[in-house]
Amino acid sequence: MPAVVHHSRRPPSFPRRRGSSPACRLLTVACPRNSGWRHDEIHQGPEMRTTGRPVVAAMPFLAVFLVAGVDVTLRGLWPVDETRYAAVAWEMWWRGDLVLPRLLGEPYSHKPPLLFWLIHAGWLPFGVNDLWPRLLPWCLALAQLLALRALARDLAPDQPRLPDHVTWLHSGLSLWLAWAGVLAFDVLLGCCVLMALRPVARSLGKGQPLAVLPLGAWLGLALLAKGPVALIFVLPAALMAPWFNKPGSANLGVPEVAAHGLRVALAMLLALGLAALWVLPAASLGGEAYANAILWGQFAGRVVHSFAHREPWWRYLPWLPLLLFPWSLCPGLFLARQAVAEAQTRAARRLVAGTVLTAFLILSGISGKQLHYLVPLLPLAVLWLALRLPCAEVHSGPRAPAVAVGIAACALAPVALGFIGHPRWPLWVPELSPLLPLALLALAVAGWHIARVAHGDRAFMGPWIQGLGLLLLLQIGVVRLADSDFRPQAILPYLQQAERAGHGWAYLGGYAGEFDLSGRLREPPTLPGDARAVSTWAAQAHPQAPLLRMFRGELPAGLPPPLLVQRWRGKRLVMWRAADIAGNAQLREFLGP
Repeated sequence: MPAVVHHSRRPPSFPRRRGSSPACRLLTVACPRNSGWRHDEIHQGPEMRTTGRPVVAAMPFLAVFLVAGVDVTLRGLWPVDETRYAAVAWEMWWRGDLVLPRLLGEPYSHKPPLLFWLIHAGWLPFGVNDLWPRLLPWCLALAQLLALRALARDLAPDQPRLPDHVTWLHSGLSLWLAWAGVLAFDVLLGCCVLMALRPVARSLGKGQPLAVLPLGAWLGLALLAKGPVALIFVLPAALMAPWFNKPGSANLGVPEVAAHGLRVALAMLLALGLAALWVLPAASLGGEAYANAILWGQFAGRVVHSFAHREPWWRYLPWLPLLLFPWSLCPGLFLARQAVAEAQTRAARRLVAGTVLTAFLILSGISGKQLHYLVPLLPLAVLWLALRLPCAEVHSGPRAPAVAVGIAACALAPVALGFIGHPRWPLWVPELSPLLPLALLALAVAGWHIARVAHGDRAFMGPWIQGLGLLLLLQIGVVRLADSDFRPQAILPYLQQAERAGHGWAYLGGYAGEFDLSGRLREPPTLPGDARAVSTWAAQAHPQAPLLRMFRGELPAGLPPPLLVQRWRGKRLVMWRAADIAGNAQLREFLGP
């Protein structure tokens, strides 16, 4: 790339400001035509120049480390999803069975085993602990940032700053940072998807043949991460890569299309073969019902008639601004004119846009919908924004302070929750600090000021700081309080003592292993379904065997004193002995559903 010739004359629209720090001057200004820049870069507008500035280039990773440290310090594993996945990994571990996932002694068919194996990998050198399942999601988040940088280099080698651009944009997504610390499968799937797309990216521009081995290997790992849904994110891009590379079917010959299709088919066979190395033994061990669930029933149930999370097709649309916050409130990123680019960069734009749009439409057509199902798409969405970044302007008139307005709205939410009571709200809501709205309003005012004075090289820094600051404030002000409803330390001694004594214990309601890993429990509880079942259990169980039940409000008068009452999942968890239940009709009536 030609060396930059520095001129004393600066463009009038981006004046030098006294006291501006290197971190704020992330975007360079367009140079005059005679400055030595390539002709296609003259019209690209501001760019983030992180080349030669390792501290600035490392700031997105430092931000992730900061959020991770706060997250791991302030909370543990939350029920029901995180504790359920940890319980599955724990049961596989103590049973010594790395093939068949189990929960409460029954085969667990909802998810493949790759995440559980990664949990085991951290337990091998250090033993079973509660910390590694909290650290693992953040390790995967950092791996996703590195995979995204690698994919950006493969997609547009003519844009050396693209990896830095996309890292900044992705690390600034508030929702991604919030979800990155959750023990779940979506960030892991996103890592595998990004790596599977790298062979597709290398086939663009230069016309290199699609590499079968890496595509098949990473697609196979994606299948082991979250099942057949992984195909939605990879297969359309792999199949349509020639058309993204050369728009118009007239440019594609039959031999070229046939050769590409054969490579995709071979990669699919390799991926299915890798998945079959686990599927076939697990199906044999789990029985016919489990085999049907993992081979067809679970995926078909979500696609055709969802057995969980069934929503209308438009369910995701209202959430798109939140998914891309704060960049969704920067219209210049989306409305910018396409800059002149090399052929491979143009092909990369088409590939990324086509992949995101196709996957989003397919996910919208699937009946089962959850917001976190879109998390694997977020890296590709910000990659598309980064490919447009050289020609984008964030500071676009009065619309730029929308980020500050959004944060101000977040500040009003805890105020409303604190002054307007509701019986179904979690018990920690009235304890929200009055300083939280003030801090959020201060962040909003700072964002408003940045939006007013920022030009060019500082415009993207403002939303990034606001998105990061919003998440940190919510972690300190909200997550810290919410975590007090998910601490099982006072409950565990009763359950551990009952298991050691062979008494067993019971749980009235749905139980999904919330206490299994933290208590190192191995025996599943009895789950009575109604008042008659409670009476039967109390009459047959050991007198000291405990029973747990969640409830709202206050305990009725006249009940025997419980062993324990504590806050749990926004309600109260109460514990009685079987002897108390068997000898008190009012208590048995209270425990009935």
